[in-house]
Amino acid sequence: MKWIRPCTIVVAVILGPAESALLGDEVSSRTENSDSLPGVQLEPVTPISASVSSNAANNESNVVVVEEGSESRKPGLTTYQLFQSPKTEYRVYESTTTIIPASASNFGWFSLSSTPLMKSKFVDCDSSFSITGGMGIHFVRGPVTTPIESRLFDFVGGVQWRKTVSPGFSFDVASSVGVYSDFEDSARDGIRLPSHAVGFLDFGLADLVFGVEYVDRDDIKLLPVGGLVLRNQWIRAELVFPRPRVDFAVTESESLYFKGLLGGGSWDIERPDESNDVLTYRSYEVTLGVQSIDEDNNVSALEIGYVFDRDIEFRSSTFEQRLDDSLIIRLVGYH
Repeated sequence: MKWIRPCTIVVAVILGPAESALLGDEVSSRTENSDSLPGVQLEPVTPISASVSSNAANNESNVVVVEEGSESRKPGLTTYQLFQSPKTEYRVYESTTTIIPASASNFGWFSLSSTPLMKSKFVDCDSSFSITGGMGIHFVRGPVTTPIESRLFDFVGGVQWRKTVSPGFSFDVASSVGVYSDFEDSARDGIRLPSHAVGFLDFGLADLVFGVEYVDRDDIKLLPVGGLVLRNQWIRAELVFPRPRVDFAVTESESLYFKGLLGGGSWDIERPDESNDVLTYRSYEVTLGVQSIDEDNNVSALEIGYVFDRDIEFRSSTFEQRLDDSLIIRLVGYH
């Protein structure tokens, strides 16, 4: 009967390829024995898989092929894999929230910022060159001899190039231009050009890091970059100046780390008498962090530490105000 063919197709779609093949065989068998059914003629049934293949061959332009791994993100990585990977990146994109509590005798600092750098290759695709951008807003509060604006801003754009030249040599070069100011008046003296050029030599379980970082601050212009990275699946020690860090694996997705960092920066500001000046805030930080990585390779961390040797100075005078040591709390995300 005419209704047998469409019903068979519907049932085959519901049952799946294996069951549809059995169904096709059964109906074909009945077709061959149709002489035993007086007045009934059965149409031959084409298996679903053959029908789809035929349609696909005749309509190739309508077929969409999704290749595995076509997404930009990497497959899920573990802490152990990250620890053992050669160092090929000096700095990567990160978003941070930093808190230094204020008090009657303490200079407080609350900051929201993102770095004008490329994402890590472990989070994003293997981009070798990119235009970058970042920004920051810093809220300051507390006792200072000279009143300053309670908000400072960073707006930065640049380019970055990473490349693995050979299995044993890689480099990371970045250059940017930014405006760092309270934007109360001219921000001309707040234009800075932070950059870096760093190379990496892979020696198996260790990497040699060498290069230079141009921080372009009033207190510090140029810093050498150098040191060793020692790595295995349990410990990764980046003994590299000026950003040392040591990580310890806890689970395949979590780790603990210690790190040191130069904090602060330089900003163009307007003084109370409406004159322009440049404020420089400097600090040194030692923090303990807890880091986790999810199945999409998004990395997040919570840091608690100690900030010391803090001071504020102005370009227009030799006066330097010392600040109390303090606690620091920071949330970090690499997305």
